[in-house]
Amino acid sequence: MRFTKDESQFIYDNYKGRTLLELKDIFIKQFGRIPKVASLRSFKSRHGLSSGLLRYRVPVGTETVHKDGYVWVKVSPGNWVNKQLIVWEKANGPIPKGMKIIFADGDRTNCELDNLIMVSSRAMGSINYYKRITSNPDVTRAGIVLSRLEVSIHDRERGNGKKV
Repeated sequence: MRFTKDESQFIYDNYKGRTLLELKDIFIKQFGRIPKVASLRSFKSRHGLSSGLLRYRVPVGTETVHKDGYVWVKVSPGNWVNKQLIVWEKANGPIPKGMKIIFADGDRTNCELDNLIMVSSRAMGSINYYKRITSNPDVTRAGIVLSRLEVSIHDRERGNGKKV
């Protein structure tokens, strides 16, 4: 949405101390046009305008379950990490490149160390393809062993010696 000179001046005169929704409401009352919140946000951004209001900031250490089902932990301002990675690395050190951490019981919120298993990306392909992660940790562990065996057999047939 393009703003006229009068509308632009109105935004300059009224943005301080107001949320975008409040600014939108008074804009409508003043001009009778309905701007999109995104248009107001974009205008303020392009012109370096800040309302001066503090955004709600969650403290470091806050945990939240994301819509993907994983638990995320805020480790620093603007930086969130999957909880299972934090738990694993605290107990076992850094996760090597090409390795993944999965859940023995298939529950992405169960980040207990005994529920976490490290597998290679290659074995993970087989695990996912054959749907070997179940709610039963023992069945999942057996499926992981089978997937690792399949990858090893494939590597021997091809003459590769990669670790799974």
